[in-house]
Amino acid sequence: MPSQINSPYKILNQIRTIFSSIYTPSVSPHRTWWRFIVARFKPGGFLRNVAIVSTGTAIAQGIQVLASPVLTRLYSPADFGIFSVYLSAVPILTIISTLQYSMAIVLPKEDKDAKALLGMVVKIAAALTLFFLAIAFALKFIGLQRFGLKEIPWVILPVIVLATFVNMLSETLNNWNIRTKSFVLITTALVSSAVCAVLLSIGLRVLAAGWWGLVAGMLLGKIVNLFVQLFYGDRLRVVRDSLAVSNDRGYASAVLKDYSDFPKYRLPQNLLNSLSLNLPAIIFVTFFGPATGGFFALARRVIALPSALISEAVRKVFYQKAADLKNKGGGLFDATLKATLGLATVGLIPFGTIVLFGPTLFSVIFGHQWRTAGLYASWLALWMYFAFCNNPAQAAIPVIRFQKQFLIYEIILFATRILALGVGGIAHKHELAIVLFAVSGAALNLYLIVLVLTQLYRSQ
Repeated sequence: MPSQINSPYKILNQIRTIFSSIYTPSVSPHRTWWRFIVARFKPGGFLRNVAIVSTGTAIAQGIQVLASPVLTRLYSPADFGIFSVYLSAVPILTIISTLQYSMAIVLPKEDKDAKALLGMVVKIAAALTLFFLAIAFALKFIGLQRFGLKEIPWVILPVIVLATFVNMLSETLNNWNIRTKSFVLITTALVSSAVCAVLLSIGLRVLAAGWWGLVAGMLLGKIVNLFVQLFYGDRLRVVRDSLAVSNDRGYASAVLKDYSDFPKYRLPQNLLNSLSLNLPAIIFVTFFGPATGGFFALARRVIALPSALISEAVRKVFYQKAADLKNKGGGLFDATLKATLGLATVGLIPFGTIVLFGPTLFSVIFGHQWRTAGLYASWLALWMYFAFCNNPAQAAIPVIRFQKQFLIYEIILFATRILALGVGGIAHKHELAIVLFAVSGAALNLYLIVLVLTQLYRSQ
Protein backbone atom coordinates (compact mmCIF):
# COMPACT_ATOMS: atom_id res chain seq x y z
CA MET A 1 0.00 0.00 0.00
CA PRO A 2 1.57 3.33 -0.96
CA SER A 3 1.92 5.78 1.89
CA GLN A 4 1.24 8.65 -0.47
CA ILE A 5 0.47 9.20 -4.12
CA ASN A 6 3.81 10.48 -5.37
CA SER A 7 3.39 9.45 -8.98
CA PRO A 8 0.27 10.83 -10.66
CA TYR A 9 1.34 9.11 -13.88
CA LYS A 10 0.64 5.73 -12.27
CA ILE A 11 -2.94 6.76 -11.52
CA LEU A 12 -3.45 8.27 -14.95
CA ASN A 13 -2.09 5.13 -16.60
CA GLN A 14 -4.39 2.96 -14.49
CA ILE A 15 -7.37 5.13 -15.41
CA ARG A 16 -6.43 4.90 -19.09
CA THR A 17 -6.16 1.10 -18.84
CA ILE A 18 -9.55 0.75 -17.15
CA PHE A 19 -11.20 3.22 -19.54
CA SER A 20 -9.84 1.25 -22.47
CA SER A 21 -11.16 -1.99 -21.01
CA ILE A 22 -14.68 -0.53 -21.01
CA TYR A 23 -14.78 0.60 -24.62
CA THR A 24 -12.28 -1.81 -26.18
CA PRO A 25 -13.06 -5.32 -24.94
CA SER A 26 -10.07 -7.58 -25.12
CA VAL A 27 -10.26 -10.64 -27.36
CA SER A 28 -8.17 -13.70 -26.70
CA PRO A 29 -8.03 -17.05 -28.55
CA HIS A 30 -10.03 -18.53 -25.70
CA ARG A 31 -12.51 -15.74 -25.09
CA THR A 32 -14.32 -13.81 -27.78
CA TRP A 33 -15.90 -10.42 -27.11
CA TRP A 34 -19.45 -11.75 -27.13
CA ARG A 35 -18.60 -14.43 -24.57
CA PHE A 36 -17.02 -11.70 -22.44
CA ILE A 37 -20.33 -9.80 -22.41
CA VAL A 38 -22.57 -12.85 -22.04
CA ALA A 39 -20.54 -14.03 -19.05
CA ARG A 40 -21.50 -10.88 -17.21
CA PHE A 41 -25.18 -11.62 -17.71
CA LYS A 42 -24.95 -15.00 -16.01
CA PRO A 43 -27.32 -15.55 -13.05
CA GLY A 44 -26.14 -13.33 -10.22
CA GLY A 45 -23.82 -11.34 -12.52
CA PHE A 46 -23.41 -7.62 -12.01
CA LEU A 47 -24.73 -6.54 -15.42
CA ARG A 48 -27.65 -8.94 -15.21
CA ASN A 49 -28.68 -7.55 -11.82
CA VAL A 50 -28.30 -3.99 -13.08
CA ALA A 51 -30.40 -4.90 -16.12
CA ILE A 52 -33.16 -6.36 -13.92
CA VAL A 53 -33.40 -3.32 -11.65
CA SER A 54 -32.92 -0.79 -14.44
CA THR A 55 -35.64 -2.49 -16.52
CA GLY A 56 -38.07 -2.13 -13.64
CA THR A 57 -36.96 1.44 -13.09
CA ALA A 58 -37.34 2.15 -16.82
CA ILE A 59 -40.90 0.81 -16.81
CA ALA A 60 -41.80 2.76 -13.65
CA GLN A 61 -40.23 5.95 -14.96
CA GLY A 62 -41.78 5.37 -18.37
CA ILE A 63 -45.21 5.27 -16.74
CA GLN A 64 -44.47 8.56 -14.98
CA VAL A 65 -43.16 10.14 -18.18
CA LEU A 66 -46.29 9.16 -20.12
CA ALA A 67 -48.49 10.40 -17.28
CA SER A 68 -46.67 13.71 -16.69
CA PRO A 69 -48.15 15.61 -19.69
CA VAL A 70 -51.59 14.48 -18.52
CA LEU A 71 -51.00 15.42 -14.88
CA THR A 72 -49.56 18.85 -15.73
CA ARG A 73 -52.73 19.62 -17.69
CA LEU A 74 -55.03 18.27 -14.95
CA TYR A 75 -53.23 19.88 -11.99
CA SER A 76 -52.02 23.47 -11.68
CA PRO A 77 -48.47 24.64 -10.79
CA ALA A 78 -49.87 25.58 -7.35
CA ASP A 79 -51.08 21.98 -6.84
CA PHE A 80 -47.62 20.72 -7.74
CA GLY A 81 -46.16 23.26 -5.33
CA ILE A 82 -48.06 21.81 -2.35
CA PHE A 83 -47.25 18.32 -3.63
CA SER A 84 -43.56 19.26 -3.62
CA VAL A 85 -43.79 19.95 0.13
CA TYR A 86 -44.96 16.37 0.63
CA LEU A 87 -42.23 15.01 -1.66
CA SER A 88 -39.61 17.04 0.20
CA ALA A 89 -40.68 16.29 3.78
CA VAL A 90 -41.10 12.50 3.52
CA PRO A 91 -37.44 11.69 2.57
CA ILE A 92 -36.14 13.96 5.35
CA LEU A 93 -38.29 12.30 8.03
CA THR A 94 -37.52 8.82 6.64
CA ILE A 95 -33.79 9.41 7.15
CA ILE A 96 -34.39 10.48 10.74
CA SER A 97 -36.78 7.62 11.53
CA THR A 98 -34.29 4.86 10.58
CA LEU A 99 -31.16 6.51 12.05
CA GLN A 100 -29.70 5.10 8.80
CA TYR A 101 -29.24 1.67 10.37
CA SER A 102 -31.37 0.42 7.47
CA MET A 103 -28.40 0.98 5.11
CA ALA A 104 -26.23 -1.29 7.26
CA ILE A 105 -28.51 -4.30 6.67
CA VAL A 106 -26.59 -5.10 3.46
CA LEU A 107 -23.19 -5.39 5.17
CA PRO A 108 -23.13 -8.12 7.89
CA LYS A 109 -21.72 -11.52 6.96
CA GLU A 110 -24.30 -13.29 9.14
CA ASP A 111 -28.04 -13.06 8.45
CA LYS A 112 -28.75 -13.00 12.18
CA ASP A 113 -26.87 -9.69 12.52
CA ALA A 114 -28.78 -8.25 9.57
CA LYS A 115 -32.10 -9.34 11.10
CA ALA A 116 -31.17 -7.72 14.40
CA LEU A 117 -30.60 -4.48 12.52
CA LEU A 118 -33.89 -4.79 10.62
CA GLY A 119 -35.88 -5.46 13.80
CA MET A 120 -34.35 -2.53 15.65
CA VAL A 121 -34.96 -0.19 12.71
CA VAL A 122 -38.69 -1.03 12.77
CA LYS A 123 -38.90 -0.45 16.53
CA ILE A 124 -37.00 2.84 16.42
CA ALA A 125 -39.07 4.10 13.49
CA ALA A 126 -42.37 3.19 15.18
CA ALA A 127 -41.41 5.22 18.25
CA LEU A 128 -40.30 8.22 16.19
CA THR A 129 -43.50 8.07 14.11
CA LEU A 130 -45.57 8.62 17.27
CA PHE A 131 -43.27 11.53 18.14
CA PHE A 132 -43.74 13.08 14.69
CA LEU A 133 -47.52 12.73 14.98
CA ALA A 134 -47.46 14.56 18.31
CA ILE A 135 -45.53 17.42 16.69
CA ALA A 136 -47.98 17.54 13.76
CA PHE A 137 -50.98 17.94 16.07
CA ALA A 138 -49.13 20.47 18.20
CA LEU A 139 -48.54 22.56 15.08
CA LYS A 140 -52.29 22.52 14.42
CA PHE A 141 -52.90 24.43 17.64
CA ILE A 142 -49.84 26.69 17.32
CA GLY A 143 -50.62 27.57 13.70
CA LEU A 144 -48.38 27.12 10.66
CA GLN A 145 -48.61 30.81 9.82
CA ARG A 146 -46.37 31.58 12.78
CA PHE A 147 -43.58 29.77 10.96
CA GLY A 148 -44.18 31.55 7.65
CA LEU A 149 -45.98 28.50 6.20
CA LYS A 150 -49.40 30.00 5.58
CA GLU A 151 -49.46 28.55 2.04
CA ILE A 152 -49.25 24.97 3.38
CA PRO A 153 -52.50 23.31 4.63
CA TRP A 154 -52.15 21.65 8.04
CA VAL A 155 -53.87 18.41 7.01
CA ILE A 156 -50.85 17.45 4.93
CA LEU A 157 -48.69 17.07 8.07
CA PRO A 158 -50.23 13.85 9.51
CA VAL A 159 -50.34 12.45 5.97
CA ILE A 160 -46.59 13.11 5.67
CA VAL A 161 -45.99 11.26 8.97
CA LEU A 162 -48.01 8.24 7.78
CA ALA A 163 -46.16 8.27 4.46
CA THR A 164 -42.84 8.40 6.33
CA PHE A 165 -43.59 5.19 8.23
CA VAL A 166 -44.67 3.41 5.04
CA ASN A 167 -41.60 4.70 3.22
CA MET A 168 -39.32 3.56 6.04
CA LEU A 169 -40.68 0.00 5.96
CA SER A 170 -40.42 -0.11 2.17
CA GLU A 171 -36.81 1.13 2.09
CA THR A 172 -35.75 -1.17 4.95
CA LEU A 173 -37.13 -4.22 3.14
CA ASN A 174 -35.49 -2.90 -0.03
CA ASN A 175 -32.10 -3.11 1.68
CA TRP A 176 -32.84 -6.66 2.80
CA ASN A 177 -33.67 -7.52 -0.81
CA ILE A 178 -30.42 -5.93 -1.96
CA ARG A 179 -28.60 -8.08 0.59
CA THR A 180 -30.25 -11.26 -0.70
CA LYS A 181 -29.93 -10.18 -4.36
CA SER A 182 -33.74 -10.27 -4.74
CA PHE A 183 -33.65 -7.73 -7.53
CA VAL A 184 -36.69 -9.16 -9.34
CA LEU A 185 -38.75 -8.48 -6.23
CA ILE A 186 -37.44 -4.90 -6.05
CA THR A 187 -38.41 -4.40 -9.68
CA THR A 188 -41.90 -5.88 -9.24
CA ALA A 189 -42.62 -3.64 -6.25
CA LEU A 190 -41.33 -0.57 -8.07
CA VAL A 191 -43.47 -1.08 -11.18
CA SER A 192 -46.60 -1.91 -9.17
CA SER A 193 -46.10 1.25 -7.13
CA ALA A 194 -45.76 3.48 -10.21
CA VAL A 195 -48.88 2.08 -11.91
CA CYS A 196 -51.08 2.56 -8.85
CA ALA A 197 -49.76 6.05 -8.08
CA VAL A 198 -50.43 7.35 -11.59
CA LEU A 199 -53.86 5.76 -11.99
CA LEU A 200 -55.11 7.09 -8.66
CA SER A 201 -53.74 10.61 -9.25
CA ILE A 202 -55.53 10.79 -12.62
CA GLY A 203 -58.72 9.20 -11.26
CA LEU A 204 -58.96 11.57 -8.30
CA ARG A 205 -58.50 14.62 -10.49
CA VAL A 206 -61.43 13.46 -12.61
CA LEU A 207 -63.37 13.55 -9.32
CA ALA A 208 -62.30 17.21 -8.87
CA ALA A 209 -59.41 16.61 -6.46
CA GLY A 210 -56.85 19.34 -5.88
CA TRP A 211 -53.30 18.91 -4.61
CA TRP A 212 -54.43 16.06 -2.37
CA GLY A 213 -55.05 13.91 -5.44
CA LEU A 214 -51.30 13.93 -6.20
CA VAL A 215 -50.47 13.22 -2.56
CA ALA A 216 -52.97 10.38 -2.23
CA GLY A 217 -51.72 8.79 -5.45
CA MET A 218 -48.10 8.83 -4.31
CA LEU A 219 -48.99 7.48 -0.86
CA LEU A 220 -51.02 4.61 -2.31
CA GLY A 221 -48.13 3.76 -4.60
CA LYS A 222 -45.77 3.45 -1.61
CA ILE A 223 -48.30 1.27 0.23
CA VAL A 224 -48.53 -1.03 -2.79
CA ASN A 225 -44.72 -1.21 -2.93
CA LEU A 226 -44.65 -2.25 0.72
CA PHE A 227 -47.40 -4.87 0.34
CA VAL A 228 -45.73 -6.44 -2.70
CA GLN A 229 -42.52 -6.89 -0.70
CA LEU A 230 -44.31 -8.15 2.43
CA PHE A 231 -46.63 -10.69 0.81
CA TYR A 232 -45.44 -11.44 -2.74
CA GLY A 233 -41.88 -11.63 -1.48
CA ASP A 234 -42.81 -13.33 1.83
CA ARG A 235 -40.84 -10.71 3.73
CA LEU A 236 -43.47 -10.67 6.48
CA ARG A 237 -41.75 -13.74 7.92
CA VAL A 238 -38.40 -11.96 7.75
CA VAL A 239 -39.85 -9.01 9.66
CA ARG A 240 -41.31 -11.32 12.33
CA ASP A 241 -38.01 -13.15 12.70
CA SER A 242 -36.14 -9.85 12.87
CA LEU A 243 -38.37 -8.50 15.61
CA ALA A 244 -37.82 -11.73 17.56
CA VAL A 245 -34.02 -11.49 17.17
CA SER A 246 -34.06 -7.85 18.23
CA ASN A 247 -35.82 -8.82 21.48
CA ASP A 248 -32.45 -10.09 22.69
CA ARG A 249 -31.40 -6.66 23.91
CA GLY A 250 -27.80 -7.56 24.67
CA TYR A 251 -27.20 -9.07 21.24
CA ALA A 252 -29.11 -6.33 19.39
CA SER A 253 -27.21 -3.62 21.27
CA ALA A 254 -23.90 -5.22 20.32
CA VAL A 255 -24.89 -5.27 16.65
CA LEU A 256 -26.02 -1.66 16.77
CA LYS A 257 -22.69 -0.73 18.36
CA ASP A 258 -20.78 -2.47 15.54
CA TYR A 259 -22.54 -0.21 13.03
CA SER A 260 -22.67 2.93 15.16
CA ASP A 261 -20.91 4.91 12.41
CA PHE A 262 -24.22 4.95 10.51
CA PRO A 263 -26.19 7.07 13.03
CA LYS A 264 -23.01 8.92 14.00
CA TYR A 265 -21.87 9.90 10.51
CA ARG A 266 -24.27 8.62 7.84
CA LEU A 267 -27.40 10.00 9.52
CA PRO A 268 -26.24 13.64 9.69
CA GLN A 269 -24.65 13.30 6.23
CA ASN A 270 -27.81 11.96 4.58
CA LEU A 271 -29.97 14.38 6.55
CA LEU A 272 -27.92 17.35 5.40
CA ASN A 273 -27.99 16.03 1.83
CA SER A 274 -31.75 15.54 1.94
CA LEU A 275 -32.28 18.98 3.46
CA SER A 276 -30.12 20.62 0.80
CA LEU A 277 -32.00 18.75 -1.95
CA ASN A 278 -35.51 19.19 -0.60
CA LEU A 279 -35.41 22.56 1.15
CA PRO A 280 -35.42 24.50 -2.15
CA ALA A 281 -38.94 23.32 -2.96
CA ILE A 282 -40.20 24.32 0.49
CA ILE A 283 -38.32 27.64 0.29
CA PHE A 284 -39.76 28.42 -3.14
CA VAL A 285 -43.29 27.67 -1.92
CA THR A 286 -42.79 29.76 1.22
CA PHE A 287 -41.08 32.82 -0.29
CA PHE A 288 -42.11 32.84 -3.96
CA GLY A 289 -45.50 31.08 -3.79
CA PRO A 290 -46.83 27.59 -4.64
CA ALA A 291 -46.59 28.16 -8.41
CA THR A 292 -42.83 28.78 -8.31
CA GLY A 293 -42.47 25.75 -6.04
CA GLY A 294 -44.42 23.77 -8.63
CA PHE A 295 -42.04 24.85 -11.40
CA PHE A 296 -39.07 23.69 -9.36
CA ALA A 297 -40.78 20.41 -8.41
CA LEU A 298 -41.57 19.49 -12.01
CA ALA A 299 -38.10 20.51 -13.23
CA ARG A 300 -36.39 18.38 -10.62
CA ARG A 301 -38.75 15.47 -11.21
CA VAL A 302 -38.08 15.45 -14.95
CA ILE A 303 -34.30 15.78 -14.77
CA ALA A 304 -34.24 12.99 -12.19
CA LEU A 305 -35.71 10.59 -14.78
CA PRO A 306 -32.45 9.86 -16.66
CA SER A 307 -30.71 9.44 -13.31
CA ALA A 308 -33.36 7.18 -11.82
CA LEU A 309 -33.44 5.01 -14.93
CA ILE A 310 -29.89 3.73 -14.46
CA SER A 311 -28.25 5.16 -11.36
CA GLU A 312 -30.77 3.70 -8.90
CA ALA A 313 -30.09 0.27 -10.34
CA VAL A 314 -26.33 0.80 -10.36
CA ARG A 315 -26.30 2.11 -6.78
CA LYS A 316 -28.32 -0.80 -5.39
CA VAL A 317 -26.39 -3.48 -7.25
CA PHE A 318 -23.00 -1.82 -6.86
CA TYR A 319 -23.52 -1.41 -3.11
CA GLN A 320 -23.92 -5.17 -2.76
CA LYS A 321 -20.97 -5.80 -5.09
CA ALA A 322 -18.76 -3.31 -3.22
CA ALA A 323 -19.54 -5.01 0.09
CA ASP A 324 -18.71 -8.38 -1.48
CA LEU A 325 -15.41 -7.09 -2.95
CA LYS A 326 -14.49 -5.57 0.41
CA ASN A 327 -15.17 -8.84 2.23
CA LYS A 328 -13.09 -10.73 -0.34
CA GLY A 329 -10.29 -8.17 -0.11
CA GLY A 330 -9.69 -6.40 -3.42
CA GLY A 331 -10.68 -4.82 -6.72
CA LEU A 332 -12.88 -2.03 -5.35
CA PHE A 333 -10.93 0.86 -6.92
CA ASP A 334 -11.05 -0.66 -10.40
CA ALA A 335 -14.74 -1.51 -10.10
CA THR A 336 -15.68 1.97 -8.84
CA LEU A 337 -13.67 3.78 -11.51
CA LYS A 338 -15.05 1.60 -14.29
CA ALA A 339 -18.64 2.12 -13.16
CA THR A 340 -18.11 5.90 -12.85
CA LEU A 341 -16.67 6.24 -16.35
CA GLY A 342 -19.49 4.15 -17.76
CA LEU A 343 -22.13 6.40 -16.18
CA ALA A 344 -20.29 9.53 -17.38
CA THR A 345 -20.61 8.31 -20.96
CA VAL A 346 -24.21 7.14 -20.71
CA GLY A 347 -25.39 10.41 -19.14
CA LEU A 348 -24.05 12.79 -21.79
CA ILE A 349 -26.97 12.55 -24.22
CA PRO A 350 -30.00 12.77 -21.88
CA PHE A 351 -28.61 15.47 -19.61
CA GLY A 352 -27.02 17.37 -22.49
CA THR A 353 -30.35 17.46 -24.29
CA ILE A 354 -32.08 19.01 -21.27
CA VAL A 355 -29.28 21.57 -20.83
CA LEU A 356 -29.61 22.71 -24.46
CA PHE A 357 -33.36 22.48 -25.08
CA GLY A 358 -35.03 22.50 -21.62
CA PRO A 359 -37.49 25.43 -22.03
CA THR A 360 -38.63 24.31 -25.49
CA LEU A 361 -39.10 20.68 -24.44
CA PHE A 362 -41.16 21.62 -21.39
CA SER A 363 -43.38 23.98 -23.39
CA VAL A 364 -44.13 21.32 -25.99
CA ILE A 365 -44.55 18.35 -23.67
CA PHE A 366 -46.21 19.86 -20.59
CA GLY A 367 -47.83 23.02 -21.94
CA HIS A 368 -46.71 26.63 -22.35
CA GLN A 369 -47.37 27.48 -18.69
CA TRP A 370 -44.47 25.18 -17.72
CA ARG A 371 -41.77 26.95 -19.79
CA THR A 372 -40.23 28.42 -16.62
CA ALA A 373 -39.84 24.90 -15.27
CA GLY A 374 -37.88 24.06 -18.43
CA LEU A 375 -35.54 26.97 -17.76
CA TYR A 376 -34.95 25.64 -14.26
CA ALA A 377 -34.35 22.16 -15.66
CA SER A 378 -31.69 23.32 -18.13
CA TRP A 379 -29.56 24.50 -15.20
CA LEU A 380 -30.42 21.69 -12.80
CA ALA A 381 -29.42 19.10 -15.42
CA LEU A 382 -25.82 20.30 -15.13
CA TRP A 383 -25.84 19.46 -11.42
CA MET A 384 -27.71 16.18 -11.93
CA TYR A 385 -25.20 14.94 -14.50
CA PHE A 386 -22.39 14.89 -11.95
CA ALA A 387 -24.74 13.55 -9.27
CA PHE A 388 -25.56 10.76 -11.73
CA CYS A 389 -21.87 9.96 -12.19
CA ASN A 390 -21.04 9.81 -8.48
CA ASN A 391 -23.39 6.91 -7.62
CA PRO A 392 -20.63 4.25 -7.53
CA ALA A 393 -18.49 6.50 -5.33
CA GLN A 394 -21.38 7.07 -2.92
CA ALA A 395 -22.12 3.35 -2.81
CA ALA A 396 -18.50 2.62 -1.88
CA ILE A 397 -18.39 5.13 1.00
CA PRO A 398 -20.16 3.06 3.71
CA VAL A 399 -18.30 -0.06 2.60
CA ILE A 400 -14.86 1.49 3.18
CA ARG A 401 -16.11 3.31 6.29
CA PHE A 402 -15.30 6.71 4.80
CA GLN A 403 -18.37 8.21 6.41
CA LYS A 404 -16.72 10.72 8.75
CA GLN A 405 -15.04 12.42 5.78
CA PHE A 406 -18.29 12.18 3.83
CA LEU A 407 -20.08 14.02 6.65
CA ILE A 408 -17.57 16.89 6.44
CA TYR A 409 -18.14 17.04 2.69
CA GLU A 410 -21.90 17.09 3.19
CA ILE A 411 -21.67 19.96 5.68
CA ILE A 412 -19.78 21.98 3.08
CA LEU A 413 -22.33 21.04 0.39
CA PHE A 414 -25.25 21.98 2.62
CA ALA A 415 -23.71 25.34 3.54
CA THR A 416 -22.99 26.07 -0.13
CA ARG A 417 -26.56 25.31 -1.21
CA ILE A 418 -28.09 27.38 1.58
CA LEU A 419 -25.78 30.24 0.62
CA ALA A 420 -26.85 29.94 -3.02
CA LEU A 421 -30.53 30.02 -2.09
CA GLY A 422 -29.92 32.87 0.35
CA VAL A 423 -28.24 35.04 -2.28
CA GLY A 424 -31.11 34.41 -4.69
CA GLY A 425 -33.69 35.11 -1.98
CA ILE A 426 -32.07 38.36 -0.85
CA ALA A 427 -31.90 39.51 -4.47
CA HIS A 428 -35.54 38.38 -4.97
CA LYS A 429 -34.43 36.47 -8.09
CA HIS A 430 -35.41 32.81 -8.11
CA GLU A 431 -33.51 32.31 -11.41
CA LEU A 432 -30.27 33.37 -9.71
CA ALA A 433 -30.93 30.95 -6.86
CA ILE A 434 -31.35 28.09 -9.34
CA VAL A 435 -28.13 28.92 -11.23
CA LEU A 436 -25.99 29.16 -8.08
CA PHE A 437 -27.60 25.99 -6.66
CA ALA A 438 -26.88 24.01 -9.84
CA VAL A 439 -23.31 25.18 -10.51
CA SER A 440 -22.14 24.69 -6.93
CA GLY A 441 -23.75 21.24 -6.84
CA ALA A 442 -22.02 20.17 -10.05
CA ALA A 443 -18.59 21.28 -8.79
CA LEU A 444 -18.93 19.57 -5.41
CA ASN A 445 -20.23 16.30 -6.90
CA LEU A 446 -17.19 16.16 -9.16
CA TYR A 447 -14.97 16.79 -6.13
CA LEU A 448 -16.61 13.88 -4.27
CA ILE A 449 -15.85 11.47 -7.11
CA VAL A 450 -12.16 12.46 -7.09
CA LEU A 451 -12.01 12.27 -3.28
CA VAL A 452 -13.43 8.73 -3.06
CA LEU A 453 -11.36 7.37 -5.95
CA THR A 454 -8.22 8.79 -4.34
CA GLN A 455 -9.07 7.09 -1.04
CA LEU A 456 -9.76 3.78 -2.80
CA TYR A 457 -6.45 3.98 -4.67
CA ARG A 458 -4.52 4.66 -1.46
CA SER A 459 -6.15 1.74 0.34
CA GLN A 460 -5.32 -0.85 -2.35
